[in-house]
Amino acid sequence: MSKLNININNCFGIGAFDYSFDLTEGNNVVMIYAPNGTMKTSLTRTFLCLENNHNAADLIDDTKESSYSFKLDGNNLTHNQIYVYKTEDNQIEPNGINHLEEDNILSFNSSPYEVRQFYDLLKPIDNLLSQVNQEFNRLNKYKTRDFCEESLKVFKHDDILRKYDSVSDAIIHAKNFCVTDGFFDNFYYDELFDEHEVTVKYIRNHHEALVDNNKRKVVNVIGKARWNRLSEIVDSNQCIRERIGDVESLRRDLILAFVSDEMDLFSKFSVLYTERRKDLVDIINKVKEDSLQWSQVIDKFNHRFQVPYELKLENRAEIILNRKTPYVKYIHNDSTSRKEYKGKDYFLNFISTGEKRAYYLLINLFEIEKRKNREEKQIIVVDDIAESFDYRNKYAIIEYLAELKDCKNMILIILTHNFDFYRTIHSRLNVSNIYIANRDSVGCVTLQNGKYVRDIIKNVLIKNIDKPRYLIALIPFVRNIVVYTKGEESKDYCILTNYLHFKFQTTSLTIKDLLQVIIANIHSTHKVEIMNANQKYIECLFNEAENAFRSYDLIAIENKLVLSIALRLKAEMFMIGKLSEKIIENQTKNDNQTSYLFEKYRASFPKKERENAILRKVLMLTSENIHINNFMFEPIIDISLEELKNLYKEIEFLK
Repeated sequence: MSKLNININNCFGIGAFDYSFDLTEGNNVVMIYAPNGTMKTSLTRTFLCLENNHNAADLIDDTKESSYSFKLDGNNLTHNQIYVYKTEDNQIEPNGINHLEEDNILSFNSSPYEVRQFYDLLKPIDNLLSQVNQEFNRLNKYKTRDFCEESLKVFKHDDILRKYDSVSDAIIHAKNFCVTDGFFDNFYYDELFDEHEVTVKYIRNHHEALVDNNKRKVVNVIGKARWNRLSEIVDSNQCIRERIGDVESLRRDLILAFVSDEMDLFSKFSVLYTERRKDLVDIINKVKEDSLQWSQVIDKFNHRFQVPYELKLENRAEIILNRKTPYVKYIHNDSTSRKEYKGKDYFLNFISTGEKRAYYLLINLFEIEKRKNREEKQIIVVDDIAESFDYRNKYAIIEYLAELKDCKNMILIILTHNFDFYRTIHSRLNVSNIYIANRDSVGCVTLQNGKYVRDIIKNVLIKNIDKPRYLIALIPFVRNIVVYTKGEESKDYCILTNYLHFKFQTTSLTIKDLLQVIIANIHSTHKVEIMNANQKYIECLFNEAENAFRSYDLIAIENKLVLSIALRLKAEMFMIGKLSEKIIENQTKNDNQTSYLFEKYRASFPKKERENAILRKVLMLTSENIHINNFMFEPIIDISLEELKNLYKEIEFLK
């Protein structure tokens, strides 16, 4: 039996959390539905601390000692075993998301041995090139220059070994190059070929003025001092004067002259590079083969997710072996045009939030796909991964999570506050480790086994209709059925409204009356009998509300619905008792009775600040909960039972 143990104390708002998850074979997914403010972001950030070797903290009270422990089968998880799906919202470091592209793509390589071997082969060659640069920079006046970069301007190459091949070409040509004595006696290389090629551009445009003494003139483009120095170099060096009309030929000759002067050093380079080049090329070809996985990741993204753009990754082997920044093409497609962008900053500027989330998804895929090949267990933590996606892309994400579930070395911890996503994950991935999170007033987080993953009305409320609490909880749903089947003017709709609002008839209603109208509007395969069916509805409602108030089940939807209905009726009864008879008569004609009564009460008693505050809270907290249907009951799931209990205590103040 495999176990994942999480113990957290005072981390990012979680006061305490201690739980052991059963991860026996086939149970490698943990699904937690956590209403906003419960624990979702805090748990994600704590995992992120372990991944990045950071200490956690209590953001509210920094005097509290923070600690966390993640153990798999009794062994502490290492930071290499954790990967938190990265978004703009869950970074520890400022702007951390900006590093994702480089970090995740650069590290996506299945041949680390070949990379090490590549650099081991190049190390002594690079040491020789360092000596070459030392000698070359004796010929430069203003700034150190890289000889390989200069030789590449003459002997052009485009592959990974470009700089080594260009030096090799220079050596071959330098062996037959006749060096004129004193070639570098009275000038420096960068006086002609400066870093930004300003002088080169000038020479190309004005070389005639440099060699024609009669027509010599100062050209303001480069300034008088530079002009005078150029003129001096040309006048005092016949070799330069003869070649100044073809500046690239001049550059070539200067490079070859330098190589000829340092031929002993370059010969060592040539021998070593010739010996090792075949091995280097073999490694490059091997890495190119491995880097096809990059294409597979991008192809998987482009085919699976529907976005108006595609991404292509260039120079893959070079990214690994030369440690260069990845070159990603961002190709935006619409019905009229296809545009290609080289920079992600501009590209990300005009796509939507959902499309941007899709881009981050791709970047995360590189790291997740890489971890599939590791022997040690990998914990992948995803926090609302489907947020901001349309339904097609949400289901594409769910398909991908199902694919990860089949990887034996993967453990998925999926956190969400989207109830539809919670139910869909349970269904599509057949998750048995499914939980709903609760948090008490001091930040202690507990998990209860997941509920309501199937039809809540049929499998919870109707199934237990013979119990008064469930029967009462059915009222909002059945009234919605009546609206669509019989209309708001129907008798049944009016009767059910009398159970949800305090009307003149409400005090005389019984549980038996409620059962009859409910049964008449739903399908029931058996005869339903309720004990004490003749009990008055008001009395039964408030009794059940008291039972719900004392319940320790923090999730049960029937408790929350009964408390919400009882809160509304208590509030209306209080306001009706305080308002004039004329106002009370008019309230029966109003479609939104609670709001109407509250506005009238607030106008009549503006100085009753505490009472008004309590009534406003009842109005805000219960209105959505009582208009429930099978497809939209997330508000009642999200609301804390503790919050309803506190409000129920407050309303007792209204006398």
